[in-house]
Amino acid sequence: MSLHIPGYRILRTLGKGGMATVYLAVQDIFERQVALKVMAQGLADDPAFGKRFFREARIVSQLVHPNIVTVFDVGVHEGAYYLSMEYIEGQDLKQARKQLNLTQKIQAVQDIARALDFAASKGYVHRDIKPENIMIASADRRAVLMDFGIARAAETDLSVTQTGLAIGTPHYMSPEQAKGKAVDARSDLYSLGVVFYLLLTGKVPFDGDSAVAIGIKHITELPPELPESLAPAVPILHRLLAKTPGERYQQAADLVAALEELKPLLQDVKDAKPAHEEEGPPPAWANAATLVEVGAGLDPYSVDSLTALESAPTGPVAAATEGTPIKPSGGVNGGLTWFGVGVILTLAATSAAFTLWYVNKPKPAASFATLTAGANKDVRQLKENIALVSRAYQKSEAQLPVLVKLYRDLQKLHPDDPAIEEELTALAQQQLKRLTWALNLADYEQAALLDKNLRMLFPEFISDEFNRQEARLTLAGQIQTLLATAKDYTKQGAMSQPAGANAQETYEAVLALDSEVAPAREALANIRQQTKGTNAKFAVPGSPQGQLLNTGDKLVEAKRLADKGQLFAPVGQNAHELLAQILSKDPGNPAARETSLSLWQSLPGWANRWVKEGAYNMVNQQLSAASELKPNDKNLQQLHQSVDEKIVERNRALLPQVTGLRVAGFPVESFDEPQANSLSASRHLHLRLALANAQAQGLKINLYEGARSRLVTQLSVEVKEGLSQAKIEAPAGGFGKGAFTLDVLANGQIVETQRFRIE
Repeated sequence: MSLHIPGYRILRTLGKGGMATVYLAVQDIFERQVALKVMAQGLADDPAFGKRFFREARIVSQLVHPNIVTVFDVGVHEGAYYLSMEYIEGQDLKQARKQLNLTQKIQAVQDIARALDFAASKGYVHRDIKPENIMIASADRRAVLMDFGIARAAETDLSVTQTGLAIGTPHYMSPEQAKGKAVDARSDLYSLGVVFYLLLTGKVPFDGDSAVAIGIKHITELPPELPESLAPAVPILHRLLAKTPGERYQQAADLVAALEELKPLLQDVKDAKPAHEEEGPPPAWANAATLVEVGAGLDPYSVDSLTALESAPTGPVAAATEGTPIKPSGGVNGGLTWFGVGVILTLAATSAAFTLWYVNKPKPAASFATLTAGANKDVRQLKENIALVSRAYQKSEAQLPVLVKLYRDLQKLHPDDPAIEEELTALAQQQLKRLTWALNLADYEQAALLDKNLRMLFPEFISDEFNRQEARLTLAGQIQTLLATAKDYTKQGAMSQPAGANAQETYEAVLALDSEVAPAREALANIRQQTKGTNAKFAVPGSPQGQLLNTGDKLVEAKRLADKGQLFAPVGQNAHELLAQILSKDPGNPAARETSLSLWQSLPGWANRWVKEGAYNMVNQQLSAASELKPNDKNLQQLHQSVDEKIVERNRALLPQVTGLRVAGFPVESFDEPQANSLSASRHLHLRLALANAQAQGLKINLYEGARSRLVTQLSVEVKEGLSQAKIEAPAGGFGKGAFTLDVLANGQIVETQRFRIE
């Protein structure tokens, strides 16, 4: 039976792997080519897969970045889960790397580092960085990161914590991945370091006869030495491939900056295919799967052995002669020889010596070539002071206000100079990234300081992204206050009473703000456990507070709560708890049994109603509470999955549908003529936009140079009766010649894209 996904016409197969097949397809409603990824049917057999798939896909769809493949659509049809993505013409990095020169290779690593920096700011880790997951676009050589989140969505819950299972691809796994430990964004940087090493040398730093052998090398060995011509890259690779995350770059933005400094140091290095580069078939154990078992039936290399190997002492020198193998604890045979240890120590010393030279060698002075016109003593002095304070700022954040003040003073002397504006913008963006990182690490004190810096020092650079991060900070402050209050109530013994001043209600208020706050969820679960089977106090409307209800009152109150949809939650105020109290004393009570059964029967109807009304917190609250009561109920798991699918469909249906879009260098009166591929424009671009379902709010237009390489302008669009016209002002100096990308966004999601050239 041929595959059919409603709304898509499948043209041909682009690729096939163990978990999914990718097709080239046309999305009918937009008449655009997309890459349609359809997950393997076998994955749908896991009832929890659908929930994870949609959760991950919703997150990935928010990763809108020039170096991350854009996700347009997600859904399920007849058991086939699918993801519609931006189609990028080109080759993956594994295929394309031989056609790239050295500068282009460094640029590709920079592009992926930018993608990882953006993803980390959203709290997201890729976990499978490898050349096959990096596309090089034919049009502009842009590197684009693929497969964000899908490998994680395909895991079972057990695999995340199961001893001996690592997620990744052996040659590119970080040491912590090889041991099956938890990973963060720094693990992705290690994997990118392996990719960088491959691009520079033509081979991966660690290879072996099995996945386990490679994993051991990631944990214990230093990478082979680079050719002398590539010596300037040693410090960067030294940090990227550090064995412990704390020794690596802590933010991908730092790697981007380091690679920018590296480019001129390697500009005279000639590109040549390394003689040792091999094109033979991979070993039999190596396959395309991303899930790699480390320690499952591969004695003696268990995960315990890997952990022991990392921490095993080398022992006193007198205990072994040269050439005698060192056998680490755990029974691993054939360890390193003393000669091998000597080589490693020599490599380490060489690397350290070169790193020391590189760090302390004289750095070229910062260039301000655009500021030389009309230079005078004041300008020269300001530039010298800026250079001095810039170096001090690298060591101390306290210098930031001084540095900004100097740039402002220089700007007064040269108000039209774009270089100064670019420097201030870079400082503001750096502060914004640090604010995001502090929030991701829950360092709210640091985040508050960075927020204040941005508000005071860079008021003209306040962006939507800053407002989002500030909203996160505000929300975090509210949650921290509520958690502290709930703890105080707990110490006072006010678990669920009095009304309006107890721990239970306060924790529920926390979860209403953010349903993923683990301390609040755990505390509520404890309260539920403490009150389970007890005769909790439910107040009948109009009765004295805290009055104990008799069986008849409890039945009446349970039915009242059920009629309000409070079936299984919140704690202490739901029908199920009251009925459980009755049945614990009178198991055969027919009215209580019938009413209890009706709760489960009515849950699907209530769930559909809540989804239609957009009451997502309510449906998730009730389904989560029900799942705690029946964790292995297949009907409940299917209902949860169905609800997730309907939420995705409803959110998608609420977005406007672009039925017409034209961009031209003159006012567009109709849609009769097709969109021109090449335009003539100097001061303005004119846009005509037609939409269905145009009541959706928050339409924005983003215009980029190239394939979203640089944002030219952003404007809001007012839609009247499904039609809008807008005029886009050119930047200073007019529109340059070349390719442009125009995105139409609704509620932060791209709903249409138009690409054209200006001649």
